[in-house]
Amino acid sequence: MLFGHQSQRLGPGQCRALARGGAGDAEVTPLAAAKLPAIASAQAKALRVDFAPGAESRPHSHPGPVFVVVASGAVESALDGGAVQRFKAGDAWYEAPGQLHRITRNASQTQPASLVPGCSRTARRRW
Repeated sequence: MLFGHQSQRLGPGQCRALARGGAGDAEVTPLAAAKLPAIASAQAKALRVDFAPGAESRPHSHPGPVFVVVASGAVESALDGGAVQRFKAGDAWYEAPGQLHRITRNASQTQPASLVPGCSRTARRRW
């Protein structure tokens, strides 16, 4: 279970919002959900961020909403003044526009880790 959601088996045609009816009997597991602010997103992109063992990023924020999925390894993350949380491969979290991503670091000193953030922004804001 992640973010209060459990995996659910979907029958044919029940997945139109996700795959326009092409899901068949696929198992769909919600990773993260959030009510997005009322902004017109002109662009969206997904990135892969690779952390060497022990690596970390500087504190930062994003102009638009961001969903982050851990692709491999484990990372530690803290938003605003919140507690540091540990996320492993397959886990996800949401960052609101402008929210301070205070800590992002590889939780391991010996293994690499990768994140896949999905970011959006309005046409007038820089990445």
